[in-house]
Amino acid sequence: MISYLFRGTTVVFVLFFALFVAVTNSQAQSIELATSDDHIVCWGMEPFWSLDHQGNAGEWRSYDSFGDVTQAVSGSFGVAGGAYGPIALWRGQAVEADGAGGADYVIIAEPAAIEISEADDYRPTHAARAATPDGRLLRGVCAIPAVEIGW
Repeated sequence: MISYLFRGTTVVFVLFFALFVAVTNSQAQSIELATSDDHIVCWGMEPFWSLDHQGNAGEWRSYDSFGDVTQAVSGSFGVAGGAYGPIALWRGQAVEADGAGGADYVIIAEPAAIEISEADDYRPTHAARAATPDGRLLRGVCAIPAVEIGW
């Protein structure tokens, strides 16, 4: 009976240790992002949206059932591992008429093999997700850096 309890305790200890190692190895790690001043263009369809950004200023456009919206934005792009690194992040704010910062826009982009369509003006290099101030999550692509196709 004692040897049976000892084996059961050993099994529980081994499972606990394995779980502890798995949890400590899977904790989130931060990625250092280098600021990029390249000309970067992101866009998506259904609903249409786009960001044309260079330096720390740009223009956000969207068109949906609420109409056509054009908004000046300020923000910065950060990339990990150079222009074609594993991730790119843009965080910006709408520039209000009085010059004050408005609500946040966020775009996260990852490298992806994307087919070019005849409607594209720039060569897409990254799949993108954009979060808007009104809480919408949009899908699209980014050209990082923006290289014109020149049809």
